[in-house]
Amino acid sequence: MADVSMKKKAHDLLQNGKLDSALRVFQAILRDDPEDASVHNSAGDVLLKMKKKDEALDHFTRAAELYLKDGLQMVALSVSRKALRAEPEFGLAHYVMGVCFEEQSKPDQARREYVLYLKSKPDRAGDLVVNTLTSLTRLDPEDRNWVVRLARVAFVQKKEAILDRCVSVSAERGFPEHRKMVQMLEELRNSLHEAPQQMEQTSGEGSAPGSEEAPAGVSEEPREESQLEQVSFDSADFVEEEPEADEEADEASPRKRLGEYFVADGLLKASEVLKALEVQASSHDYRRLGDVLVEMGMVSVRQVREALTKQVADMKHRLDRAPGDALGYVELGNLLLDVSDFYGAVEAYLKAAEIYRSTGREKMVFELLEGVLDICPESLAAARELVRIRNSLGPEGQARSLYRLAVAYLLNDSPHEAVAALEAAVQADPGFAMATTLLEGVRPGLADIDNYADIASILADIDRMFDADSARALAGLVKEFQEGVNAAISTNDYPTHYDLGIAYREMGLLREAVAEFTQVLPSPEFRTRAREMLGRCYLNMGRFDEAEEQFQKGMSLASRDGMALVGFHLNLAKVYEATGRKRQAEAERKAAGKIDPVMVKIQDSLE
Repeated sequence: MADVSMKKKAHDLLQNGKLDSALRVFQAILRDDPEDASVHNSAGDVLLKMKKKDEALDHFTRAAELYLKDGLQMVALSVSRKALRAEPEFGLAHYVMGVCFEEQSKPDQARREYVLYLKSKPDRAGDLVVNTLTSLTRLDPEDRNWVVRLARVAFVQKKEAILDRCVSVSAERGFPEHRKMVQMLEELRNSLHEAPQQMEQTSGEGSAPGSEEAPAGVSEEPREESQLEQVSFDSADFVEEEPEADEEADEASPRKRLGEYFVADGLLKASEVLKALEVQASSHDYRRLGDVLVEMGMVSVRQVREALTKQVADMKHRLDRAPGDALGYVELGNLLLDVSDFYGAVEAYLKAAEIYRSTGREKMVFELLEGVLDICPESLAAARELVRIRNSLGPEGQARSLYRLAVAYLLNDSPHEAVAALEAAVQADPGFAMATTLLEGVRPGLADIDNYADIASILADIDRMFDADSARALAGLVKEFQEGVNAAISTNDYPTHYDLGIAYREMGLLREAVAEFTQVLPSPEFRTRAREMLGRCYLNMGRFDEAEEQFQKGMSLASRDGMALVGFHLNLAKVYEATGRKRQAEAERKAAGKIDPVMVKIQDSLE
């Protein structure tokens, strides 16, 4: 562990603007203790200020790796984001972030970071490429292309065990590339295990005196090009679908229906499927095609399930290529219901609702989520999505969405939250009898103040897409890391504390964010931004007096340091509006408009 006095001396030099001296002290510390992550981080900050970006990135990478090794994923993420702000195309930072997210069980974010790392054109001979592709095969098991790419890299790097595992996976899943992988594995094994024997043969008595020997293991006879020589690729092979011709054909072809799978497998003729469709259409009640085929004795239940499973896999593959296809997710949800994957169906419907909501089609969202809650009334995720669009609905629609939320809370053993949602439903539409009746049934006996649920807090959490369960989980994660963070990060490491504050605020952990921003206030470089962020945190927490104080102090600092004042004026306007001081709010908005009218318009459009 480095001497604390040395660290303090380095940070004092840094605060006084003596960058060269501070860097020399940090380098001296690292000579004694090269595993000190916080010093690597600080050295990177100094080098960045000295315009030595490449050296700074090396230190940031080392710091992030050491933090990750100690289990401090949040700190490693913070340092990696700092590196990416300095160099947006810095691939190693994306790799570290991918590992962090994977360890935090965030597969979608991990997959995105790993793909960005591969897009940065890393050295294909490096272990990180193998590690990344191995993780992607685990995170994205439905996409066979990751296994194919991993096999190719393993072949080039002569990693027999990895290629052998890829061959096994391709056999289990019936990949069309399985035969080629087997050939690659055989050739790799021959090159690795037969070379010594061949070397003995070529170095024997058969060589003529004075003649030039052929390289060991190479025949003088003409031969076909080896699998190794056939495999040539660059970074695009890591992240683009292949082969191109197959992709175009796949996109051009229509979505296959259930009957087509039976025809393709040779189980049925097209005329038999058409006959079953006629029976289905003539039925008075809706019946699924698979059920009709089973009733007609054409296929078995097991064969129907196998065909449905193939259909689901194909649909998921299509949606990977077209993630904005809301109707496709609806169809996927229907298919998942057919194979009894109940929760997978709900997840698909929610994804469709999210896409519709992002394009402003609230009516589609409402109808879709109503259907989801009909089949799964306990889904809090669906109920919350419905409540998020309540402002686009009339009084009855608002009451109905809050009623659905109350039912979901009741089914999840949260009666106090249910009562709060029902009270809000009755307030939105006093004539909504379902909410009134249910409220009268569940409210008696739940008046104890200790467990009272505040509907304003519930709706605030929902509106920012952050629920109480997630808050508790994140709070637990923060507590788990907090002790290690305090030990690993110097009090004077202001950039990291500021970045942690930003991360905490984005996750809704406002108290933790306030603690981090408060530690940054002594820094002349960060104090103005820290005041603004403290004010925003207090504003989000409804602590308007403290928010106003921070914005006022920040405005004074910004005026002194020659920094922009627009944000402070607009945030003060929000405080005044929230506390009923309309005249002062209007004055702040006018002041902001005089400085930067474009920014004011942008802020208004965002709100």
